[in-house]
Amino acid sequence: PTNGYLLPEGQYTFTVSGDGYYTKAQSVVVESEKAQILSVRADQRLSFSDVSSADWFYEEVYNVYSNGLMDGVSDTAFDPNGAVTRAMAVTILYRLAGEPDMPEANWGYPYADVDAGSWYATAVYWARMNGIVNGTSEETFSPDMAVTREQLAAMLYRYAVFSKVDTSIQGGLDSFSDAASISGWARDAAAWCVGAGIITGSGQNQFDPLSGATRAQLAAMLVRFSELKA
Repeated sequence: PTNGYLLPEGQYTFTVSGDGYYTKAQSVVVESEKAQILSVRADQRLSFSDVSSADWFYEEVYNVYSNGLMDGVSDTAFDPNGAVTRAMAVTILYRLAGEPDMPEANWGYPYADVDAGSWYATAVYWARMNGIVNGTSEETFSPDMAVTREQLAAMLYRYAVFSKVDTSIQGGLDSFSDAASISGWARDAAAWCVGAGIITGSGQNQFDPLSGATRAQLAAMLVRFSELKA
């Protein structure tokens, strides 16, 4: 962001940075006897060591990171090929919804494996209350379980219904060589994701429904979904 500084006469060096961005230094000499305002903007290139501007997912990662939808796994790494867990997925959808307030009275029955103080707890109960992501059983949510591509398609489809995005468009699944591998419960969601251009399939003309979704793939899906809402 741009910051304003009220400066008396003198020489100054400003360093502007942020987690995940390159640091930018700017030297300024203020010669006037009067104070003045200086605006300095950070270099907005990503500085994650595992995200290059040559990568197919660079713009998508930049988009979701700069818009606060996804964080790096550290200050220097995004882990684009890392697995998307259930905790990550619901937290990102919760952010996409604007992190709405939750009713204080009753969040429903507790999951045994979701600590109330965990970073994903509010998102988990928000997702369940709105029919977007349910538990893996009555008692468990399995927050660390990796999400498959068809599971992520279903989550995005339910979120689209929740946020009143048009889900009537359906793409053909028969064009994928592995269409028969898509689970029955996920087929409507998968067809919508294909028709809306959110999922384009993996290599060799496959939907690849049972493979784990990667963080880079999720970033791309989020950008395409956001374009639908624009």
